[in-house]
Amino acid sequence: MPYWLIFPIAGIVPAAIAAIFGFLGLKMKGSYFLFLTIALCELMVWVFSSWKSLFRGQVGYFPIPQPVINIFGHSVRFSESLTPYYYLGLILVVVTCLFYFRIHGSRIGRVWESVGKNENLLANMGISVFSQKQICFIASCFFAGLAGAIYAPYMTVVSPTQFTLWQGIWIVLGVLVGGAFSPIGAIIGTVFMAILNLYLTKFTQLQPLILGLILFLVLLFMPSGLFGLPERIKAKIKDSTGKVSELEHKKIV
Repeated sequence: MPYWLIFPIAGIVPAAIAAIFGFLGLKMKGSYFLFLTIALCELMVWVFSSWKSLFRGQVGYFPIPQPVINIFGHSVRFSESLTPYYYLGLILVVVTCLFYFRIHGSRIGRVWESVGKNENLLANMGISVFSQKQICFIASCFFAGLAGAIYAPYMTVVSPTQFTLWQGIWIVLGVLVGGAFSPIGAIIGTVFMAILNLYLTKFTQLQPLILGLILFLVLLFMPSGLFGLPERIKAKIKDSTGKVSELEHKKIV
């Protein structure tokens, strides 16, 4: 099938699966939701590994054909260079960021941010928290699927062993390290974790210890992530020096 036909389908299928699983998982809260996501991750790995007639087991699909795109009469073959992957990935990153920046500054973005802070308050205001979670979940999985449409031909192989619980932990850590309530924070955290991963590949056995230490330090000293660190430092300086802003001084007066 043509690559440009497969590309949107790669986003639609995960979005549809997210809509199905969302009816069950998004009604749970706290540790129950955490354990459910871990169970679903292991379940999907088991399904892909066991259903050999459809998914070829742990061996996975290979070789995945690399796309050929015709633009203005020129044929771009992804198998000849990594440059087309870079530009296609860059376009997807820009489009994804523009979408989320647009959402973040809108009413629905403020609602989503409030969901993470106080669900009960939104529910009392007549807003369906479950529906908002469902929409967010579907949108996230749609863009994750589009990323997979670039990842699969780039790797030329897709196997269940590539998508383990550690993959999810890395993603969550990226969000927490950068800042959970800002798209810029998510970008900062993703870049930070990607650079860190380059160095941690040499210390495979120490990865759980290092990741646990990072998570502990972030939750203890940087609850708002790297994005909120400057404001946190300013607040500490004000507390230590006893200085207050002009606006705060007027409020006190």
